[in-house]
Amino acid sequence: MDFESLLDPELVSHFTAARAADLSDDTIAQARQRFRDMAAAIPADDAVVRNERWIEAPGGHRVRVLIVRKRDAIGPAPGLLHFHPGATIMGMPETSLPLLQHTVRETGSVVVSVDYRLAPECPFPAALQDGELAWGWMTSHADELGIDPDRIGIMGESAGGGLAAGLAIKLRDRGEPSPRILALLYPQLDDQTAAKVPPPHLGHYGFSHQSLQYSWRAYLGSAEASAYAAPARATDLAGLPPTFVAVGAMDLFADEDIQFAARLVADGTPIDLHVYPGAPHGFDLVEEAQVTRTMRQSHSAALRRWLLPDKPPTA
Repeated sequence: MDFESLLDPELVSHFTAARAADLSDDTIAQARQRFRDMAAAIPADDAVVRNERWIEAPGGHRVRVLIVRKRDAIGPAPGLLHFHPGATIMGMPETSLPLLQHTVRETGSVVVSVDYRLAPECPFPAALQDGELAWGWMTSHADELGIDPDRIGIMGESAGGGLAAGLAIKLRDRGEPSPRILALLYPQLDDQTAAKVPPPHLGHYGFSHQSLQYSWRAYLGSAEASAYAAPARATDLAGLPPTFVAVGAMDLFADEDIQFAARLVADGTPIDLHVYPGAPHGFDLVEEAQVTRTMRQSHSAALRRWLLPDKPPTA
């Protein structure tokens, strides 16, 4: 099969260049360094201010959060708790700065991004616990952060999208106030995808099937897959907040994301689903591509709809 012919033309040069090695114990250090290098190369945005805080956690460790807001913010703003991508084994909040800076500019939100613990050193439920801690801190410190406590959502990309969905399910199960929106970009939701043989064009670019298998083994460790670790395993998705899902048609996660969206429809949850032809996992690394701009515009529009319902959309 001519895989290259399936790619969006604007993505070809990026995704047919030298490909990263499959994730494994032998390559994880190199992969983590690559994420750090990517984050360090992201230019600052003069319209945005960012700073970090440390949250004290039970058990003696501290969780770092990166706070991103508009420089000229006035009055209580919407809030977004964010989980970065990286297969649960690599990455940091700064990895997502292009998306976060765009989101802040377009919605005026204050974003709190969690630097959660990584597997395999800290398997499930460590990352989710760090997210819970950050959610509790963010909601209880809303006034200090300049956030309207009635307008807070949760978002994430890739493995971060899975963590975001897992936290939303857990909050629902505990009967806690629901986030206003759940925004998921190509989320990693179903450990069972790793056990299936995918069509050859899915995972050929962006994120391979072997890397996915390693990611789930590292994240789950000795734990059984549950709805909090793998949200697709939830038997009931009723009661979740309005949900935005975006995924590329050449992404390994395309099927699980579409199925998750269909189940949300069946359970009565407002769902905004976007599938982009010719786009592999992580396609938005190509900042200048029209498909990236389109996805980010749709993402921001969904956030404005649920976090700023009284304000008209921007042109």
